[in-house]
Amino acid sequence: MRRGLDVCRRAGIEIRFAVKRFIVEFRGVLKREWTLEMRNRSGAWSVLLYSALTVLVSGLAFREPLSPEAWSAFFGVILLFVAMTTVAKSFSDETPERLRLVYQYCSPEAFVAGKMFYNAVFMAFSSLLTLALYLVFMRDPGVHRGYAFLGMFLGGAGLGTSLTLLSAVAAAAGRISTLLAVLGFPLLIPQLNAVVRLLFGAYQEVWKWGDVYLIAGITALSAALSVVLYPYIWQE
Repeated sequence: MRRGLDVCRRAGIEIRFAVKRFIVEFRGVLKREWTLEMRNRSGAWSVLLYSALTVLVSGLAFREPLSPEAWSAFFGVILLFVAMTTVAKSFSDETPERLRLVYQYCSPEAFVAGKMFYNAVFMAFSSLLTLALYLVFMRDPGVHRGYAFLGMFLGGAGLGTSLTLLSAVAAAAGRISTLLAVLGFPLLIPQLNAVVRLLFGAYQEVWKWGDVYLIAGITALSAALSVVLYPYIWQE
């Protein structure tokens, strides 16, 4: 009986130690990503510039107001290109030498989890910025602002999470552009379709829970697959 209790106590101590270590490593990865972003600043400025120019050119090209369906679908296309420009290349700058150095300080699970969380937050706020510019330069068909911004925040976070997984796999294979295009179809198309429906639902002032569940499910699946598969990709 005492042996069983001692084993359970030791297991509990090991689990608590592992969780604390993961949290410390996770915070370290977030701090690293933020430091690199502040040092480089090309990612944030590229999102702002790309979003502003794309929406401005679109507003000048469409002289007549778009229908709500076309207005929502066109924003989905812009959001896809914003995501592919920023988050999809998150692993392209990670050289093998840098990864070996990072491996000495944190586990691959904490590394990919930190990158995924950072990309999800970054893409979520990029989606809000793009939508704000889109509402200014494109003729607003009368969407409910609260539904629209909340839906795009969720959709952007989901895209950031999924693209982190795709970027890790593509970077490990050495063919980032080709594999991102091939792997992105089955994973990103349902999410983009749900994002467009959420934005159109904001026009109808209807919160579509089915699309929210779809985005949340794909996001959770991408996160779980990243944490499980990335240690094997890391070893390669």
